[in-house]
Amino acid sequence: MATSFKYHEGKFGLLFITLDVGSFTCIATNLWGRWEITKLKTGYGNPGYFYDDDEKNPHCRIIW
Repeated sequence: MATSFKYHEGKFGLLFITLDVGSFTCIATNLWGRWEITKLKTGYGNPGYFYDDDEKNPHCRIIW
């Protein structure tokens, strides 16, 4: 199940969860290109991307 799909600062981000394997985040600069897939260390029920765009500390957090 894909819980979040975002485009931010030239990157696509996809979060998804499975019932038996866990939660994953995927990042790509080209929608049709290669995706970097990372298994998250903990499972999340319904995660989503949150971008904090302040000038001092821009970052992306996964919230649930």
